[in-house]
Amino acid sequence: MPNAKLGEPQIQQHEQHTAGADHCRCAQAGAGRVVAVIAVRGEVSTGAGIGTVTTVNTVKSVTVNAGQTVINGQTKQLTFTARDAGSAVVAVTPGSALWTITSGSDALSVSKDGIGNALKLGIASAQVVVDGVTSAATTVETTNDPDGSPIVLNFDELAKGVSSIGGTTVTAAAQLSTHYRAQYGASFTSAAGYVAVVDLGAVGTAPTSPNGIAAATAGGLVDYNQANPIEIIFTDPNNPSAPGVTTSISVTADLDGVAALNGTLQAFDVAGNKVGEITSPDPGGEVRTMSFSSPIVHRVLFIGTPVPNQDGIALDNVTFSPVVPAS
Repeated sequence: MPNAKLGEPQIQQHEQHTAGADHCRCAQAGAGRVVAVIAVRGEVSTGAGIGTVTTVNTVKSVTVNAGQTVINGQTKQLTFTARDAGSAVVAVTPGSALWTITSGSDALSVSKDGIGNALKLGIASAQVVVDGVTSAATTVETTNDPDGSPIVLNFDELAKGVSSIGGTTVTAAAQLSTHYRAQYGASFTSAAGYVAVVDLGAVGTAPTSPNGIAAATAGGLVDYNQANPIEIIFTDPNNPSAPGVTTSISVTADLDGVAALNGTLQAFDVAGNKVGEITSPDPGGEVRTMSFSSPIVHRVLFIGTPVPNQDGIALDNVTFSPVVPAS
């Protein structure tokens, strides 16, 4: 019989044969092992085929793939990896795995075949059983849709702010920092560790009345100095210690502008790199907007005019795309 040379399907092709996977069958769930039947074609000197090669693997470990997310209000197929005793990946036919949620079922539900359904923002743990082998529970996060409807913060649901005049003492009730962090993933700060909620409605300069925001000095006074910008930091709404990112940011200046003076909006990514900047005059009510093709903005600075206090800029209608975890 002529010598036959058989290649390795899905790995490489020997120079004297061609190999391809024509079909694969795997055992039903709970059958004790996964069997793959792979049809290959080998060539001998006569050109005759050498038939079918059958391999048998037993699942030894199963892992829910890490880092999976499901957008709130949507569904997604969750994935896992099965391996044999040699750590080689084992092909598993659909229907061979049984999924469950071990915690966080209020945020995520899952069908037995692994279709995750995000019920609200949150964190869940998912587990899968394949061929009697159970995976460790692994975190699956339900997130915002980065292309969803933008969030608009006009600050008017807060208590009426202090006077917008520079140098005004910022009361405890008018100090804004992490109020929006849990719901929207946005925090505000300046030299004081917070920004001041100021009453723009009292002087008729509010784009939406009554409140806007301004920076505050380390001593707790309303401040519009360029050296003390308003800073917005985005974090994962499910985990405030983890960075978040957004696709767009927009701010509206108060209506009392000075067209000869400029204000600047800057955007930075998680690594601290500046990814965008807008500098434009301040005629009053100026809207400064930056948008990107994907979520990238982690931190924003608004730098006011070079003439502080009464010629400075307070902000209103801070608008951004839904915040998602930084990848």
